[in-house]
Amino acid sequence: MSNRTVERLSALTVLSPQGEEVPLASLWERQPVVLALIRHFG
Repeated sequence: MSNRTVERLSALTVLSPQGEEVPLASLWERQPVVLALIRHFG
């Protein structure tokens, strides 16, 4: 993944299981992660 893509992704927020907004970059601060995106149609 390019550095530009990582920079753009790190600016986004996601919802935690508790419903709180979490900076996406915080997920890979301590360890590598696998990011899977699921899109719901309908």
